[in-house]
Amino acid sequence: MLAKRTPALIFVCAVTLSYYGLIRWKHKYDRPWAYAADHAAPLLVGKWQGRFNDPDGVSKQMDLEITEPEVDDDILNQSKSRGRRGNRSLNFTGSAVITSSLGTEKNRLEGKLGNSDGHEITRINFIPVNEKKQIRESFNVADTEPGGLWQGDSIQLKLVFNYITKTGSAFWSSGDARFTKHTPVTLYRKNP
Repeated sequence: MLAKRTPALIFVCAVTLSYYGLIRWKHKYDRPWAYAADHAAPLLVGKWQGRFNDPDGVSKQMDLEITEPEVDDDILNQSKSRGRRGNRSLNFTGSAVITSSLGTEKNRLEGKLGNSDGHEITRINFIPVNEKKQIRESFNVADTEPGGLWQGDSIQLKLVFNYITKTGSAFWSSGDARFTKHTPVTLYRKNP
């Protein structure tokens, strides 16, 4: 009985392995910014750092890490939904630690690229890891303006800020120019 089913089981296993192999290949093919056949080619994935001043003039150091995308998330997302809801191959995630004399901001990153080569960064959202531990009475990084640019070993962004009050609420005032100030920052690749 088992001998009759063996060819069918082998066929099913081969088809399943081929499917997942194709998914992994497509995942890497769609993300040249994260994977490269040429090991010398620069990737967006990695660790970056740079300095900037917030709207109050406080000097801050940003250490940012863009992580390698996970294949498993794409497979799960494709099997849960029908149709297309945007190009997931343009999304990236990571983390950022921003330090200054005021303290340390720890954030998760969610970003989107403008095209598959990854050189145009549409946006990066900075999401506090723990909102209760945000620096108070300070301008904290919230996101970036569209039009960020990645070129080899540097990333150019314009940072957008939220002012966090003593109680932890975000505050904005149209009468104060600090609240509309967007600060440029250039991040450089950190050597491992």
